[in-house]
Amino acid sequence: MVRLRRDRWYSADGQGRSRAVVGTRVSGTRRLISLCFLLALVIFLMNKAADPRHVSRAFRALGVPLETASGANRAEIAANGAASTKLPASRWLITCQDLVPQLLDEASNASILALGSAWFTEVAVADDDLRTLRSLRQESFAGLELLGNQLSAQDEVWRDELARFQQEWKTLWARQLLPEALPSGTAPEEVGQELVSTELASSLTAYLDRRLTLSMKNAKPWTSSEKLGFWRLLQRGQGRGRANSADQMGRPAPAISTLQLESEAEVYQATNIRFRGSVRRVEAVPRQHPGFDIDGYWLIWVRGADDSTQPVAIYTTNHQAEQFAERLKQNQTEFPEIEVLGVVGKRLAYNSAAGIQVAPTIFATRLAEQRITSLPAVAEPARMEKDLPRALGLGALLAVAVLLPIWAGWRHSSKSARARPGTGKRVWCLWALVMLGNQPAVMAQDNRSPWAATGDADQQRRQLLEARLQDLWKPSILTSWQGYFANQQENIPDSALQLMNVLRQMQFSKLQPALEDAPIRLPTGQLEFVRLSGVVRFAMPVQLSADQQEWFRRDDDDSLFQVNLEPWTPDAPDGQPIPVLCRQIPAAWTSASQLKQPARVDGILIRDPDSSTVCLLADAVDWVVPADKMDDWTPALTSPQRWLAGLGCNLRWLDLLRRHHQQPLSEEESTAFYTFLRQLDPQSTTDAQFTSAATITEPMQVLARQKAFLGQPIRWRVRLVTGSQVRVPHQQDQDVLGSDHYYQFDGMVDIGQQRIRYEIARGDDLVRFEREFPITVVMKQLDAKFAPASAAGPGQRSWEVGQWAEVEGCFFRMWSYQSELIAGRNPDARQAAPLIVARRLTPTTVRLSRSASHEIGWFGVALAAATIIILGSMLFLVFQKEPRRRRVASRK
Repeated sequence: MVRLRRDRWYSADGQGRSRAVVGTRVSGTRRLISLCFLLALVIFLMNKAADPRHVSRAFRALGVPLETASGANRAEIAANGAASTKLPASRWLITCQDLVPQLLDEASNASILALGSAWFTEVAVADDDLRTLRSLRQESFAGLELLGNQLSAQDEVWRDELARFQQEWKTLWARQLLPEALPSGTAPEEVGQELVSTELASSLTAYLDRRLTLSMKNAKPWTSSEKLGFWRLLQRGQGRGRANSADQMGRPAPAISTLQLESEAEVYQATNIRFRGSVRRVEAVPRQHPGFDIDGYWLIWVRGADDSTQPVAIYTTNHQAEQFAERLKQNQTEFPEIEVLGVVGKRLAYNSAAGIQVAPTIFATRLAEQRITSLPAVAEPARMEKDLPRALGLGALLAVAVLLPIWAGWRHSSKSARARPGTGKRVWCLWALVMLGNQPAVMAQDNRSPWAATGDADQQRRQLLEARLQDLWKPSILTSWQGYFANQQENIPDSALQLMNVLRQMQFSKLQPALEDAPIRLPTGQLEFVRLSGVVRFAMPVQLSADQQEWFRRDDDDSLFQVNLEPWTPDAPDGQPIPVLCRQIPAAWTSASQLKQPARVDGILIRDPDSSTVCLLADAVDWVVPADKMDDWTPALTSPQRWLAGLGCNLRWLDLLRRHHQQPLSEEESTAFYTFLRQLDPQSTTDAQFTSAATITEPMQVLARQKAFLGQPIRWRVRLVTGSQVRVPHQQDQDVLGSDHYYQFDGMVDIGQQRIRYEIARGDDLVRFEREFPITVVMKQLDAKFAPASAAGPGQRSWEVGQWAEVEGCFFRMWSYQSELIAGRNPDARQAAPLIVARRLTPTTVRLSRSASHEIGWFGVALAAATIIILGSMLFLVFQKEPRRRRVASRK
């Protein structure tokens, strides 16, 4: 029975109690206590405000630091970060600083890594890097010839500098980068009459250093692709190796605070700075790199002088770090104060007791301990006087005395301005003339080289292709191609393979804007960019001779295919099937006995002088199925293929995912990854479209046969641990995704009562996962249930989740990343986990594990019965002793 309260607020007793409470709260004693508490709070705040460190920290948090010596404007940082911003006096130095970026800006990160390895290390170049360097050398030589053809009459004074650069550039490749280009029997010292100058070497070193540092991925752990840049920064800290002009400049490095390193990481990255703080932890890392003579390094965790709670990681090879470690062991409360001069690296993600954190990194070139001889005097706050009202009155009178003349002058100036409306304009014009007349005379001189401005990249790429076609194109080239496609020749002509190599090096996707508006017209034909859709009934690999395989194929997986495309678009070149030469086609087409599949090709169309189609050259043939034509193809589409085609995905991407299975995400699959993110957005797909597919609900089914379920819809139960907002840096990827960021959740997927034994490497111990396995979930739109409100804003953030969810999405593939658990067993090993592109996250609860009970059997029943009998007998005997003693006692 529920007992009701009788002293309600509307009853007589309740109203009396309320009046008593109100009287107590407004009594004089309570009010006096409240005033004393507020007065103590005001005194405490005034005491804190009297400390200049708190005031400085408050202004620094607002982005306006009071110490102007510790800050630096962006113009100074940009001038210190690149040596080319300051106009040198030598034309030769200008030429080197301008031409090196011109030749290498279009190079991929893989090409820069291969070039940096050959330039900074003494190790032998790998076969894959050797092919990359050959291609990069050929492209740079062609770019130099194109720049020489673009010089106008007024730029003839620079032609001698360009000729010298061409000579030294070729000598540089022959002596240092690719000695294989030397003639047989010739030593590297015998090549060329001129040595490579210091200006060219320093310009190349500065460019590669900056490019390697800027290619590092922020808010991520160290990856294998960043190994060369990491050890090169350590080598710069030793003052050894190739000299970088940025490290030898006379300009002082600006002093930076922790807040500036955090908020303006992209501005300060790869620049020289000064940083002050106290050493809190020192770690010795005994690692080596075969290309650098470094036995190991120290990782110093420093807390900034601005008392920020964000630590900063300092990497150094200076043995002074060992002294700091010994001092911290002897006295854990005395932290050495140091000043670090170094280069800002990436923002490193590391694991701490509070979870995954991100800290700025600095590679030190100099460590200096700041020894404090005398402590600065700190002004004690004035003691509050009793006559506080009189002090407030005097302060108000002083404020009126200061503000009254300012207000009177402002009123007088405003009246004068209304009386003379043109005075302000004349004053501003006079000020502008004075400022223009005070400009230094050097700004009026044009001391830049003619190739300093990049110009139109598409036009330069088109001119470069035309220059390379002049050497390749011959009058009989189209006749040999037509004979091959008409089956009158057994082997494909070498000229077709050479043109494919040229287009592959210049990248088909980058040639599209260069040839889309106007084709390239040659004496015996023309090249134009087209986009065709149609039906493929014939696809087979092209047979290459032994000599052709040796110089055409880059690796064992590199192949060439021929596909006959029957266009169905109204703007097709003609009605006959078009032979297509490409490097990639769907693997399912080559194994089919009968073929009829839709296709889309973006490539370079070759026409003869009569405007007849000869062939189409492309990088790959896309397998794109129209949504209204799912049943017209041979072989028939499977249910998973129909589901992916309904999402608008390219089915050829399944081969791409198999090729990169259990590897980190690569640039080659960026289009597929961001397309999956965009198409699996709840606004792009419907519930009926997702539920119609065969959804996989058991994770172990996918983990047992991973490649068989790529791109399949799943619905799993996941424990989300952390979430983060990932920024998409490239504009072309942002266009594909439709946003400049996406969201990533790291967690564990529920595998029930199963157990997975994860083998790191041969000879290593197995890592066992019970009931859970690591998983990564990415999605375009963020659900507010799994993130704080601040995570929806711009930038890159990380937060703790700690919640169970049901993920509905698509199994992209297994991807590898650096895991703390795996790295503890083997530092070079990586964790492979399912990468899920999520469509929706639904909050759920943990699944209760119910283990199946086993049958007891006859032995168990017999043992239980015997136990019960024995216990019953013991209890009977115990309780029977007492009455027997009583009977014996009564008889006596």
